Amino acid sequence: PADGNFVCYNGGSCGRYRWSQTLDEITMYVDVGGGEGGGGGALKGKDIDCCIGRSRLRVGIKAAGAPPAVDGDLHDEVRHEEAVWSLEEGRYVSITMEKRVKTWWKRALVGGDEIDTQKVDSTCRIEDY
Repeated sequence: PADGNFVCYNGGSCGRYRWSQTLDEITMYVDVGGGEGGGGGALKGKDIDCCIGRSRLRVGIKAAGAPPAVDGDLHDEVRHEEAVWSLEEGRYVSITMEKRVKTWWKRALVGGDEIDTQKVDSTCRIEDY
């Protein structure tokens, strides 16, 4: 989806990334530049540096000297070995990570803007039971 169409369901927007969450997983949508309106040509998956650790995330472009778009500690631990990422529209990296503990996160990255977890949509689908 285009940057403006990414829904921050139970999440928020913070600088170069947006995020949404369910009780089980967190999805981050990172603007790494390139693509339409990004000043460069469309990027390809091989151009992306995406390092997902148990409690840390780094996303950027592999170009020499390019600082990462996101580089920081996650709010809590994820099952990094199960995480998946994809490049969308040659500019946005979408990362989906399963949380190690099923809980609502107040922020995606340490130091990021916080949400009020008392106001999240905590309804569950019938399939979740």
